This record gives sequence, structure tokens and C-alpha cells, in this order.
Amino acid sequence: MATWNSKLHRLYTVLVQPHSKIENDYNRERSVLLSAFQLGMLPFAVFTVLTADLVNTNIGLLIIGAISAILVVYLITRIVDYRNSVRLVVTAYTILPIIIWFSVTSWEAYDIPRILPYLIIALSIGALFTDERIVLVQGIVLSSILVYTAGIVHNAPFTEYDSYLLTVISSAFMVILFSRVINSYLQRLSRQALNLEKQKMELEIYTRLLRHDLSQMLIPVDSERLNRILSNLLVSP
Repeated sequence: MATWNSKLHRLYTVLVQPHSKIENDYNRERSVLLSAFQLGMLPFAVFTVLTADLVNTNIGLLIIGAISAILVVYLITRIVDYRNSVRLVVTAYTILPIIIWFSVTSWEAYDIPRILPYLIIALSIGALFTDERIVLVQGIVLSSILVYTAGIVHNAPFTEYDSYLLTVISSAFMVILFSRVINSYLQRLSRQALNLEKQKMELEIYTRLLRHDLSQMLIPVDSERLNRILSNLLVSP
């Protein structure tokens, strides 16, 4: 079992290992998270395909293309730098549900939940790797596309997709809220870490000074010099 776990760990390490040109430790950690996030999306997309035939065959075929797109984006992010990887992933996951909506002509409003997770994931990626402004833009764009596709292209009554639209909007604002709270918390932790580092440096300086003073105090005094000093003191009036 230990050997099997070690093999899986080595495989995971290889799959998420950051690009060799990324020198910043923070970006390296984020790059690992970005790769792991994309790998986690693959089984989700596979599960979506396995259940798609219960609703609509065309959606199932399209999501097979989505799996391929996820894999291609993952492979590209393995060979480009961190900033371009983030741009590519955020753009790809934002466009992916839009492509699905426009590509399927036979789905109904009740098929939206199958696409909705991709939208929420796109918002989550925007919050994790960019900022709340990107999430706001994503929410506005995706909500507009949802209304246009469902209400105009497919002529679905608003009452058939209003709850999904509300889910998109509320998800976007919740992600923005949590993103702001988490960023504020991380900034506070960063300030605390800087203060601790500053206190540590000051403590090291004081320790060096104290060690130097103690060393000077404990240095043995030459006996002849001491006798001479005492003699001078005794002779002096």
C-alpha cells in the first residue's frame, strides 16, 4: 500500500509540477494549485458525460469536446509561464459554457443545470487566481449570455430559467464577497508575518549586541596589568 501511495504521489507531483521558469515561490505554489484545479475538473466532466444521455445526447457529445478542451488547456499551461496560464484558464473556463449554450440547439431550459457548474467553476477560478473585478465581469457576461440564449435563441419563458439566472448572479456576488474576505484575511496574515519577521530581526540584533557585551565582560584580564593598576591605586594619594 505504501509503495502504491508513493507512486501516486510521484505521479501527482509530476502532473502539477510548476514551470521551471517560475522563480517566485508564491507563483510556483499558485501554479501547482492551478494545475491541480484543472486535473480535478476532468473527472467532473467525465461524470457529466456519463449522465448526459439521460437528458440530451447532443449535450453529451458537446461535453466530450469540453473534456478535450480542458485537457488541451491543461497541457498548454504546463509549457507557458504562470501569468499566461492564469489568463488562458480564466478565459477558457469563461468561454466554455458560452460555447456549450450556443452550440446546442435542442436543449430545453431544464438542461441548464448541466451547464451551470461550469459557470460557477469559472467564477471560482476568477476569484482564486485574479480578483473580484474579473468575477464581476464574468458574472455580467455569463448572465447576459444565459438570458440571451435561453430567452431569445430558444424562446424559453423567463419563469423556466429565472431561478438559474438568480443562481448565477447570487453565485457571482457570493464569490466576490468571499474573495474579498479571504483577501483581507490573507493581507492581515501577511502583515502579521512581516511584523514577526521584523521583531525576529530586531531580536537577533539585540542578541548579537548582548553576546558581544557579555564576551567583553567575560574576557580574562591580564594579571600583570591588574597588579599594575592596583599598585597605581595604592600609591596614589
